[in-house]
Amino acid sequence: MHETWRAEDHHLRGFNGRLAFVMGLVAVGVLSVNTVRAARADDAWRARIEGELVKVEAGIEKLDQITRAEGTLLERVKRAHERLAALEKAATIVVGVIQAKDDLAALTQDVVQLKTRLAMVVADRAGPVPEPKPKPKAEKPKPAEGPKPEPPAKPPWPETLSFKATSSLTYTETGEWFIDSVHRSGLGNDFLQDGYQGTISISVRAGGLLREIKEAQLRVAVEIDEPFTTKQGLFRIYELTWTAQRSIWNDALKSWAGHDTISVSGPIRWIQAPKKHTRSLRATAYVVSVRTKDNQVINFKAQEFQPASR
Repeated sequence: MHETWRAEDHHLRGFNGRLAFVMGLVAVGVLSVNTVRAARADDAWRARIEGELVKVEAGIEKLDQITRAEGTLLERVKRAHERLAALEKAATIVVGVIQAKDDLAALTQDVVQLKTRLAMVVADRAGPVPEPKPKPKAEKPKPAEGPKPEPPAKPPWPETLSFKATSSLTYTETGEWFIDSVHRSGLGNDFLQDGYQGTISISVRAGGLLREIKEAQLRVAVEIDEPFTTKQGLFRIYELTWTAQRSIWNDALKSWAGHDTISVSGPIRWIQAPKKHTRSLRATAYVVSVRTKDNQVINFKAQEFQPASR
């Protein structure tokens, strides 16, 4: 009975040894995979630093006419720092500093600093922006001589009446900063866009009036365009009242700045930073009715439009 127990114990120890050997092989495999992944991440990081450093070296070369030399990232960062320091001294700009360490995080900060310093040297060489020259004042037209002719008889009001209208759209990308707008990585896209948002402004210029009027009811159709829709013939319709303190005459102008807000979802993508965009939109202002100085109301036929969904 004692010998049987020892044989089984010996068999168990052999099994445990083989199991430990297999587990060791698995651990080595997992460690190898993690090591490869880390190496690939470092290679991608180093490639981004390389791309930004090439831009800095090209900018410095335009200023000092010295062709860049090859070398490691750290060696090239040090040479770029030395060449920028010489340019900064010549421009009486405070010379910047770098960490000069063979570390990806330190090299990233050094390249960002080099980009900022290069921009300051370029701006110093460009000099101050000249102020625009004031436009000469237009001469007042001389009054016409002789008796004024009698005005022609006023024709009847037309069936339809429209004013000249213009519209502008100011919009920007919406989303969320991955790194805030002040502390930027300097190496790529830091803003996750999830859509667009903007404001619509409208300006209307009166025209085709038979007499001066006090008030006009307008139906303004603004055609919506990309990036807020991909369809054609969709409009935002605005019922506006143009009330004049004195009277409305031909070529009188009225504006509604930031009259409406428009937004759309998508596309979702990474961008460097949101930007302000401005574009013109097609607009038509149809006159629904006018009120004359003697409070007479004249109605007109106004075209119907298909409004864009909000």
